[in-house]
This record gives sequence, structure tokens and C-alpha cells, in this order.
Amino acid sequence: MMNKDNTVLLIIDLQEKLVPAMQNNERLIDSSSRAIKCFQALEVPTIATQQYTKGIGETLPEIKDNIKDFSYIEKNTFDCMKTAEFENEISKHKGKTVIVMGVESHICIEQTVFSLLNRNFNVIILADCIASRNTMNNDYSIKLIERAGGIVDTYESVVYKMLGSSKHPVFKEITRIVK
Repeated sequence: MMNKDNTVLLIIDLQEKLVPAMQNNERLIDSSSRAIKCFQALEVPTIATQQYTKGIGETLPEIKDNIKDFSYIEKNTFDCMKTAEFENEISKHKGKTVIVMGVESHICIEQTVFSLLNRNFNVIILADCIASRNTMNNDYSIKLIERAGGIVDTYESVVYKMLGSSKHPVFKEITRIVK
């Protein structure tokens, strides 16, 4: 069972100048914001990345304002695992589950997921919290990730799996967030 001790949330490049170019960007922002609130309530450790912050901007306020003690890992690589600081941080969670959200599905998400799977992490991508500029790129990336052994799910489904029961201490808080 996934819980705060065996799971980490990875937020890839949900940045000011990148997200507006994505298909269904309003859904992406809404779902991602709600998901982050839920995972924060569940006390799931969170790692955020920013791609070339100087050019692409900061993480969206709707995202970073919902993360306690927000910080990010700066990267210039598409595959997060090719950034030493990220690799050091994620290695603390070896053998654990990584829940992935962000952009772009067919670039940074896909390359990072493949590297995580190759390192024997369990990987879940949140289909309603990822996007690409082109829907076809997003759809094919999801199929490739699934074929490679990644799990494709929605944020709400994953959150309720982590809750396990309506007796969970944050159940009422979660239901307010998702509705």
C-alpha cells in the first residue's frame, strides 16, 4: 500500500512560460493543484524541478503556493535522472513508488519515467496532471510509458488508494479538495 513512507511526488517543470502552451492547460493546472493539495495532506514527500528557470520562469503560483516549504531542483536535462542533484534526492527513495506529474509528457516526463523504471522504481503517472503541446504526443507517450511498465492513473484514484478508507485521518480534508 502506498503511503508517505514509501512514496514520493515528482512535479516536473510546471512553469510560467511552459504550461500556457500545453493542450488542456486549464485542466492541467486545476488537476495538478488539487492533486498537490491532497498529497500534501497525506504528507507525501515532494520533489519539484524547473527547466532552465531563467528562460522558462518559475513554477506556477497555483502549484508552489500549495507546497509546504517549496523548493526546486534546477535542471537543463530532459531526463531528471541526468541532473546530479535530482539523482541524489531521488536515491533517498530507492525501491519506492514515484508519482509523476508535469510537462511535457513526451519529453521530460517520458525520459524521466524510463530512467526511474530502469532503476527499479515503481512509477505512476497521473494522466490528468501531465500534458504536451500536442495531444498526439501526450497520448503516445502515455501508451509507451504503460508498455514500459509504468502505471497510468488519475490523481483522485491514486489519492483514494492511499487513503484506503473513510476512517483515514485526512479523509474529510481530501473529499473537500477533490469536490
